[in-house]
Formats: sequence, C-alpha cells, structure tokens
Amino acid sequence: MKSLKPLMALPLLFLEAPLFAHTELIESSPVDGDVLTTAPETLDMTFSTAVRLLKLELANDAGAVQKTNFAASAEAKQAYSIPLPHLEPSAYAVSWTILGEDGHRVEGNMSFLVDATAHEPADTQGAHDGE
Repeated sequence: MKSLKPLMALPLLFLEAPLFAHTELIESSPVDGDVLTTAPETLDMTFSTAVRLLKLELANDAGAVQKTNFAASAEAKQAYSIPLPHLEPSAYAVSWTILGEDGHRVEGNMSFLVDATAHEPADTQGAHDGE
C-alpha cells in the first residue's frame, strides 16, 4: 500500500505560497540609508502592488516626530508622494504601515541623513576636479 503522506503535504504547499506574496517597498526617494546634503521636499514611495498607506511617521535622531500633512489613504495606490516640512540637519527615521490587496498589514521602516557637510561619493569627485 502506498503512503498518503506526500499527498497530504501537497495542500500545505499551496497554503504557504500566499505568505510570501506580501507587498513590499520597491523604490523610494530618499533611498534607505541616503546621506543628503540638502533636505528632501517630498518622501516618494513606490510599492510592488497597490496599497492603502495607513500610517506614516517621520522622526529625527532625538526622537521628535516631524509634522507632515499625511492622512491615511482611503484608496489603494502603488505610489505615494508625501510633502515634507523643512528638515534641519539630522538623521531621520521613517516608519509606515500599509494594507495590501491581500488584506495583510505590513510595517516597514527606512532612514536617511541630512548633512550639509557631507562629501560627494569618491567616484563623482574626479569629474568635478577638472572644472
């Protein structure tokens, strides 16, 4: 008699597949880890599928939350552009919560640094030396 165990495991494979299909941030500006010499005017985020952006928080390195005009979205969109207030030189942490098309809430975070004294990356300095 053949064992039914391999057949019993087959439905489990189909149940696990959607667990790996969560929406993710695929592009942002600033990019996670960016060091910027000037403060960005907007935070642009693009996700792998349309999502509702439920929560967005921006805090400086002292933990002070920076006020934005963010309001939770009623409609699902793939891309968001959030106007930012004037940001002083500091490290900033961005955290967000989205609701994907699959009904799952996904939380994420990123950070960037605003530092007017930051230097250009070494690979671009040579291009300016001859000017």
